Amino acid sequence: MNLLKRYFNNLTVFNFLVTQVLVHVIFGTSFTNTIFHEFEISKEVKNFDIFYSSYNVDTPVFHILGSIIGLEDFRYFAVMVFLVTNIVLYFICYNIAFLDENSVVFLFSGWLVTVSWFMGYVDVFTVLLTVLIFKSLFLKHSKQETIFYAAFLTFNHYGIALFIILIFLVLIFDTELKKFTKFLVFGYLSGRIILEIYLTIVNYNGRSRFRFVFNDNVLDQVFYLSSSNSLDLILSGFLGVLVYLIIYIYYSNSLSKSKIVVSLSIALIGCSLALDTSRVFSMLVLPLNLYLLKNFEKIVKFENLQLKKFLPFVAFIFMIFIDERHLFGSVFTESPNYENTISIYSLVTEFVNNFMKNTWK
Repeated sequence: MNLLKRYFNNLTVFNFLVTQVLVHVIFGTSFTNTIFHEFEISKEVKNFDIFYSSYNVDTPVFHILGSIIGLEDFRYFAVMVFLVTNIVLYFICYNIAFLDENSVVFLFSGWLVTVSWFMGYVDVFTVLLTVLIFKSLFLKHSKQETIFYAAFLTFNHYGIALFIILIFLVLIFDTELKKFTKFLVFGYLSGRIILEIYLTIVNYNGRSRFRFVFNDNVLDQVFYLSSSNSLDLILSGFLGVLVYLIIYIYYSNSLSKSKIVVSLSIALIGCSLALDTSRVFSMLVLPLNLYLLKNFEKIVKFENLQLKKFLPFVAFIFMIFIDERHLFGSVFTESPNYENTISIYSLVTEFVNNFMKNTWK
């Protein structure tokens, strides 16, 4: 009973319900256009012989899960992705409870749009692991957990992990937590080694992500895109949290402002190495979003408590007003994956019709 109360507390349940409204009503949900390819990779993992050359192979969590469960039907793989995504979303809601009233504001940032529009990518694990690293650093001061979560984050997506860890190093460099630098770096290197061992086991011989960036002249495309749409890029990453960011910057000291500027610069450089620019940016600003929401009330003193309570509503209204967006070759205001022939809703309809075919007339 105590375990149920712990994991199903009011704040966690409320935040999870908010995610469901945002995902299904406000943002909309869709599988990534590579979802079938992810399924194909998962079938080959158990054979230890990946003949695909795409770098999707080096983000292996869903592939491994599908292979362990032994899914041979693409529809069931898609359902697994949807269910696991929502389970992880629940654990994200549970683990952001330390933000108290600002925990719901964290849901108003761009990462949830990314997770909603690109189900099948490992971004939802990236969010959870980033939250866990933040807690292990700033709340628990646990070197073991920091190493473990940093390693898992790297195994999950080593390119995004590199820049997230760099931003964490910026946020802790002038504090007593700077001693955790070596643990973050060790965690990244450990995760990278584990990933390489995995890729060797499954006999992967494709190009790495960084080789793709330089071989296919990606830099020219993405730097032009991000520089031409810089405001859309910033909005896509922060959405409603931008309200908190602006207020935080106004009230913070010069050192805090410098941390924010350097962190944003790292995030902008990191997302400029990927074609799906704002998807990556929304992941890279996660440590910064957590940092400013955690320290917001320490920096910003409210004389009017009603204004303090109303601020999350302002963030929500701002998010709705500016609308969600995504940069991928151009600026999308709805999911670029809506044209997929498969959706979770069509799958549910199909399963229900098949189940009830002998009952319904």
